[in-house]
Amino acid sequence: MTDFVPLGEVACIDSGITFPNALQGSATGDVPFAKVGDISIAVADGTGVISTARNFISTETVQRLRAEPFPEGSIVFAKIGEAIRLNNRAITTRPMLFDNNVMGITPDTTRVDTLYLFYFLQTIDFYSFANTTAVPSIRKSDLAEIEVPLPDLTSQRAIVSRLRRANDLRRTRRHALQLCDEFLPAAFLEMFGEASSDWPTTTIGELAIDRKGAIRTGPFGSQLLHSEFTTSGVAVLGIDNAVENRFTWDERRFISQEKYEELKRYTVFPGDVIITIMGTCGRCAIVPSDVPLAINTKHLCCISLDHSIAMPEFVQATFLYSPSIRRQLGASQKGAIMDGLNMEIIKGLKLSLPPMKSQSEFATISRKHEGLRATYVEALRQADHLSQTLLHDAFAVQ
Repeated sequence: MTDFVPLGEVACIDSGITFPNALQGSATGDVPFAKVGDISIAVADGTGVISTARNFISTETVQRLRAEPFPEGSIVFAKIGEAIRLNNRAITTRPMLFDNNVMGITPDTTRVDTLYLFYFLQTIDFYSFANTTAVPSIRKSDLAEIEVPLPDLTSQRAIVSRLRRANDLRRTRRHALQLCDEFLPAAFLEMFGEASSDWPTTTIGELAIDRKGAIRTGPFGSQLLHSEFTTSGVAVLGIDNAVENRFTWDERRFISQEKYEELKRYTVFPGDVIITIMGTCGRCAIVPSDVPLAINTKHLCCISLDHSIAMPEFVQATFLYSPSIRRQLGASQKGAIMDGLNMEIIKGLKLSLPPMKSQSEFATISRKHEGLRATYVEALRQADHLSQTLLHDAFAVQ
């Protein structure tokens, strides 16, 4: 039977300090002064540790402020606001100062292994401890009462060893997926980054099939009301179907067959390219061959291509990766597309059109890449599931 002890008995719990405005942005000194955003960056790196920050101050300034840095091996996380919900937590690998939006737990390593406590705290939803005022916050006194299962140190370290191996597997899978995602843009730029002088200049509008409404947005205003959506019938595609730059089903919307008859000019076909023009502008996907009968909403521009001159995979990649198209769309350095993207802008986008043979070669690469990516996504899902299962089993009440 595992003993349980209050967290406050095996760890010191403390908050960060109020940082003077005059020192915000300081980079002079050797003591890192971190904020919640620095913890988020550390977690995003997949390491779960934090050793640096965007602010640095001198040891003399630390002494003048009478500040006590969190020691190496402290577990840090957000204590105020909606950032608590993210559950981002990291372990300090050196003494560090934190602002007063951060709380730190420094374990007594004679009784509890740091990583053991870190993994245990991953099973705790800190937001459930937040008060219910306008700005949620966590009190030290509430955290101190959390009951920690405490086997002997040898048993703790055995648990840590299993969980670390699972986390290493997750990190490897995540890195493989990241490398996979970097491949297709690189392949596109290698094949089409420098246009040949033999390639004709054309526009997106000229790539569409010779048919009325080949480039279209969805019904506006009173043509389609939210109250007219149904639980089955003809599918309605929106931003969520293209926002990941690949076609996905999330929330499914439908209209009746009778309503479809009114809106059938907005029908979406397999192989069409859909582009988001509201909300998150410029996301792009290809409608798959197995899509059921569907229309698109006003949030999408749908392009039915002339497949004798343009492959959907090439056109999608052009929107996403072509430096020329990105410039014409006013993409920022962070990748965001200009507000107010519309059908006329899309039609007028200019590009150099490579021969169909090259487009077909790229389309083959793109399809194989998508299949490989799906394999990596599933491998990461399984690794995540394994990690969560081991985490649950390690700290289940015995």
